[in-house]
Amino acid sequence: MLMAELNLPVHLPPKTNNAQCGEKRETAFPAQVPNVVPFVGDHPNPARRTLKRQLMVLALLLVSSVMSYAVINRWCLSTVVVQGRSMQPTLDDGDRCLLNRLSYVYASPRRGDLVVLRDRSEDDLAVKRIVALPGESVRVSNGTIFVNGRRLIEPYLEDGTTTVTPGGNDQAYELHAEEYFVLGDNRAESEDSRYYGPVTRRQFVGTLIK
Repeated sequence: MLMAELNLPVHLPPKTNNAQCGEKRETAFPAQVPNVVPFVGDHPNPARRTLKRQLMVLALLLVSSVMSYAVINRWCLSTVVVQGRSMQPTLDDGDRCLLNRLSYVYASPRRGDLVVLRDRSEDDLAVKRIVALPGESVRVSNGTIFVNGRRLIEPYLEDGTTTVTPGGNDQAYELHAEEYFVLGDNRAESEDSRYYGPVTRRQFVGTLIK
């Protein structure tokens, strides 16, 4: 009996590289993630960030305070120490006062003001009192000050104080625009307009606040 020949597909298992005898079989394992502790910088500390901000704010406040003090001291208010006795009894040697540098920004000097002015030496400051204003006439005679022909009343002087010139003779001045006649309250120990004549408004630094 003849058998019919059938052509049926045959599925063979895939070839595998079997290890030969005596060889080690290599086995693949999944990659292992090392157990590494992350660096602190990878996770910012909120407390550290807050401290850094606070330090920055404090630094800015410090810089602002120093700059504000410098500006106020240079252009607004500053502390001065009186040296000498030329303004007694109003001011004593060693008195601490405030210098208002803005006094004459919007106002004009007035008679009786205590002014801080640049003395003949630009590096030196002096405290004096304004006794005569621009356009007025001043005469020193017989120990008395006369302004526009009238005796000047000076309640801030000690009783018995006289005003004399360096040479003991009479002196007269006609004040021009922006000129002022200044004197110290202690006339016996003050070097003022009797010695160097009228001063100009440009020499005024400000007024003194006791």
